[in-house]
Amino acid sequence: MIPHGQNMFMSVEKKYQWERFWCPSDKSYSLADGGFLVDPDSSWGKSLNPFSVKFQQLSDIPCLILLGEPGMGKTSALEKAYSEFQQNEQKKKIWFDLRSYSSDDRLVHELNSSLEIQEWIKGKYQLTIFFDSLDECLLNVKTVSTVLIEVLKKWPIDRLGARFGCRSLDWPKLLDEELSVLFG
Repeated sequence: MIPHGQNMFMSVEKKYQWERFWCPSDKSYSLADGGFLVDPDSSWGKSLNPFSVKFQQLSDIPCLILLGEPGMGKTSALEKAYSEFQQNEQKKKIWFDLRSYSSDDRLVHELNSSLEIQEWIKGKYQLTIFFDSLDECLLNVKTVSTVLIEVLKKWPIDRLGARFGCRSLDWPKLLDEELSVLFG
């Protein structure tokens, strides 16, 4: 029985505090633990998933792309990486949720007019941009890959870091190729 005055329905959002691991897209990994990644920190996991590492081990790589299936926690993993990012005078960060963009004009305008980005361009420090939900942006902005590359090419790439979150199936080959060239 529900006490008088209390709502019968509650919204519950679960945020699992699982340790997440990253693996290069061209390497294999084992999901032999009931469809889950065999823990790379376990004795068997070290041999079954030798290429899977914690984000902290990758934090100095200039460009990282987190690909995964819908609902697997890509945004949560990026948010965690963003919150753990150690800012200082030599390193800054900024977040762009790409799902909210419905036109390439607006995206280009907001990237180029962002106060944080303008200060970074004039400055001498490193900036890391977190781009979440690229796949959702692609639903409305078919040219988002081209637009992002055109903008990034005009910036001091040697002082830029980028983190992308996208569904595996939706990751654009063009963006993959161009980011490889830009970031090495």
